[in-house]
Amino acid sequence: MTKYSDFIKQGNEACYNGKKVVVDEVLDYSFEEIPTKDELDRTPNLFYACIVNGNLKTETVPVTKLVPLRHVTDLTEEELIELKKQIRLGSFFYGDYENTFGVERKELSDVCDSYLEALESKSQYEWLNKDTPENFAEYCMDYYCYSEY
Repeated sequence: MTKYSDFIKQGNEACYNGKKVVVDEVLDYSFEEIPTKDELDRTPNLFYACIVNGNLKTETVPVTKLVPLRHVTDLTEEELIELKKQIRLGSFFYGDYENTFGVERKELSDVCDSYLEALESKSQYEWLNKDTPENFAEYCMDYYCYSEY
């Protein structure tokens, strides 16, 4: 069970449709009362969050549509393998990098561009000879161990 009260708080960052947003406020279905932490965790489908996106536009969305914002470095090898299966590698459209892991689409696009360059060059990564979810996961884990991304 997702503990929404852990990340849905005023001023916290969250991920909505692959975009980083900031939670402005959380209200009930009547838009009048602020839920307690317990109410938010027990019945998240009864609450809405007012969010502010990167363009400083506000939007009201169901709390259940928000996920904790994470970075590629936060993911395990198994999660990276699943992440690779959710995206369209090499796409020019950020929408093709939408994912259920809370990784911002822009960050994921940058990582994938780097991965594709490594696939083509094979200079530093001799073992990287084929595009597979497992190779993607290994590349991400290796890349972040040795870089200051």
